[in-house]
Amino acid sequence: MNLGIQTVTTNLNMGFENIIILIVILGGLIFYAKDVKLGFIMGFLMFAAVFMWFYAAGLFYTLPLMLSLGHFVMMCFSLYFDDKTGKVGGFI
Repeated sequence: MNLGIQTVTTNLNMGFENIIILIVILGGLIFYAKDVKLGFIMGFLMFAAVFMWFYAAGLFYTLPLMLSLGHFVMMCFSLYFDDKTGKVGGFI
């Protein structure tokens, strides 16, 4: 039994899942500060990993699933609108 995380969850009055998601969001801010597209990519990967972990452990997994899908959509839009700067005609 891990008494450290239990003490943190009771002191913050938050569930274990919410604390992990908050840590992932705060960790993602580092990547958002560097570049927004990099932040979307890393946010998608981190939330997808948290979703897989919560799903395998039998925890509440809908919030990481929705956050990973939201990051995926925002990532697709940011990459789609940035790719319109190429030259017309040909591969060169």
